[in-house]
Formats: sequence, structure tokens, C-alpha cells
Amino acid sequence: MTDRNGGRAFPRPASHASDTHHDGMSLRDWFAGQAMGGQLNNIDWDQISPSFIAETSYEIADAMLKERNK
Repeated sequence: MTDRNGGRAFPRPASHASDTHHDGMSLRDWFAGQAMGGQLNNIDWDQISPSFIAETSYEIADAMLKERNK
């Protein structure tokens, strides 16, 4: 897969009512959101900075994409 973001997580084709196409979020963003939720389940989440949570969430997402592409 050449897309660094893993492609789209929830793409939808254009609806009949409009010509707009909804690409959905990237798979990388989806993985990062799931990782963030897991981190926030940590009992001490309120002692961790939001920037650390965001950074590590994307590190986890990148690792998941790397493993997925093996």
C-alpha cells in the first residue's frame, strides 16, 4: 500500500442526492483514535499531557499500519 495514511477508513460513494463524495477519515486517524481511547483508560490518564497522548497515539497508529503492510 503506497498511502502513508493507510487509505480511507470509512469511504462512502457519492449519494444520489448530491455530487459530493465522502472520503471518510484516514485509517491512520482511525487507529490513532482507538489508541487514544486505550490510553485514556489508564487510571492515571489525568497525569499525562494531552500532547504526549496525541503523539503516542499516532506512533501506535504508524506501528499498526507498518505491521498491516508486511
